[in-house]
Amino acid sequence: MPKLDLYISTDIEISKEDVSDLKIIRETQMTALKIWLANFVVYEGKEISFELMNKATIDERFNPLRVGTKSIVSVIKKLSNKSYVKLVTGQKRYQKDEHGDLIQGKLSSTSSTPKVLELANRLGVSSKTIKQLRTKTHTRMRDIKKRNKFLNYKDTDYTLQVEKVMSEYCEYLNRHKIKLEGKVYEDIHLYRTYTNRNGNNFFYYGGRSGGYWMNEKKELRPSITINNKKTVSVDMHFSQINILYQKCTGKYKDENEDAYELEGVDKKFRPIIKKWMTMMLNTSYGGTSQAMANWYKDDAKLEERKLYEEFFSLKEFSKRKTNLSDQLIEKHQDINHLFCLGADYGNYYQWLESNMVFDVAHQCALADVPVLTVHDEYIVREEDEDYLKMVMYSTADTHKGLDFLYELEFN
Repeated sequence: MPKLDLYISTDIEISKEDVSDLKIIRETQMTALKIWLANFVVYEGKEISFELMNKATIDERFNPLRVGTKSIVSVIKKLSNKSYVKLVTGQKRYQKDEHGDLIQGKLSSTSSTPKVLELANRLGVSSKTIKQLRTKTHTRMRDIKKRNKFLNYKDTDYTLQVEKVMSEYCEYLNRHKIKLEGKVYEDIHLYRTYTNRNGNNFFYYGGRSGGYWMNEKKELRPSITINNKKTVSVDMHFSQINILYQKCTGKYKDENEDAYELEGVDKKFRPIIKKWMTMMLNTSYGGTSQAMANWYKDDAKLEERKLYEEFFSLKEFSKRKTNLSDQLIEKHQDINHLFCLGADYGNYYQWLESNMVFDVAHQCALADVPVLTVHDEYIVREEDEDYLKMVMYSTADTHKGLDFLYELEFN
């Protein structure tokens, strides 16, 4: 399902009288109408997804005509009210069901109809009059306090390299048939999203991507096919931790080692130890316990809460939860100086991981091996699993490494 493309429109002059039934009031609404009509022509017969909510107008990198989402939303509602299109309202993210589990978020959607295509034709909006406004961007910077606000920025050697990699990678994916339970992913345009931490506009925080198959429920993703062939999911074992090992020691840990296994502790508690270690990479030593308590209270599923309670009833952890932090620090001596440094560092480690993930996917694409990414997970055809693993464990991030930690200390 393509997303509403803000990079296409038309120079055809359309007056308010030409569309009097829509009661267009403002020029920004007319601009939005042209974008919608261009999309209906280009994506004829396909559902077009978009956000049915008002938020800050984004930079011209992503919205060349600087049309506000308020106008985008009001125009599609006008078209729907006059039966030009059918509007399907989505589901907000982070909503929970009666069991306290997160409901899968879903964008709103619409699609062309004979009536709206007839309107476009009458107004002169066609494949010949639709134009591409600028090259699509794949890199964006998010405000740390307002997650829906994307910021302007100056390009660097790094952002230009990311644009090159992501452009080639997306173009390659669009040559393949990627399908999940009847849904075909088309017009794939991935963004890597960074966070503007401390107001410094450094492209060293975050860098993950989302949308498409990434937004599907985890239990559905094994059904994804690539060119009608079954796929498998491949993870680098304890990915972020392992990347830090590679940065500090020059090599990855052996696949048989388990970063979350502690001597004398039942392996069934591995999910709790793994979650705790994730918190250690993103909070302070003293803040780890509180971060876990917040997760237990707000986000953990029922089974996870039960496991949490059972784990911290164990004698060695019941009185002093930081015993767990101490044991993990002792276990990972080669990288323990990178633990408990706070959220900035956690986002930086995520950046290191994201760079490697997309470098691997891009290398595979250059070898004509289609690979999908979901944060630290790869989805690949069964026949390509061994090749992916070879690339994955022979790739080291070529961007700025842990030396940047010292810059963080002095800025």
